[in-house]
Amino acid sequence: MGDPFKKVQANQRLAIPAQTYNAFVDVALAHRARRQQQSQGPQPEVRHSGIVRVSNDTGGDRDQFAVVALRAPVVTPSGSPETFAWNLVLSAATPADSDFGKFGVLLEPLASGAVGWAVASGVVFVKIDIVESEHKRADVKDGSTAELKSDPLGSAIILWRAGSSGSQWALVKIGLPLDEEEDAPECVDQVEGKLLEDMTGYEEDVEQFLVKGADGCLKLVTPDECP
Repeated sequence: MGDPFKKVQANQRLAIPAQTYNAFVDVALAHRARRQQQSQGPQPEVRHSGIVRVSNDTGGDRDQFAVVALRAPVVTPSGSPETFAWNLVLSAATPADSDFGKFGVLLEPLASGAVGWAVASGVVFVKIDIVESEHKRADVKDGSTAELKSDPLGSAIILWRAGSSGSQWALVKIGLPLDEEEDAPECVDQVEGKLLEDMTGYEEDVEQFLVKGADGCLKLVTPDECP
């Protein structure tokens, strides 16, 4: 069988095989459908609600499972709200203490300035600097994209970890506020005053309890005040 797409020479009789003609029709239909789709504007992108696109603005290339602070959207809704809604990209920066509870974990290696995927809410692998073996939570580590840091008040719940001290691989659940943990006790944690010295100014021998009040907010109370 000859080539159905062989070009015709000048003065040669034109005879279009059915296979060739049908191929031309398929191309024309595909082109028309593509133009109609473009005229309808940006289309919704189906994605898991806990996974977001981020722009690597940390100033360097980052590996898979790197920790990034989630900052403002790269494109604001002022120009086109529909484009903003369906093409959301967040700026990903190096975490600082002020990013407590507002971070994500990269799902893929990401070059500086590139756009990729990160988990903002859900279960993901990540490294954690285990400060105290009894810590069941973690959050951002100031100045580090390599790992989280264990913290009794952290927003990430540690589901599993490879070891009890130092830098350890762990499986964590991120993106959930404290009061969404089903078994969260009224007295969330008991800590020595020295751990809170920089924040509260209390003496080192004062014990404090972290308690969730009726308004859902956390506050520090003395043992006598703890329910």
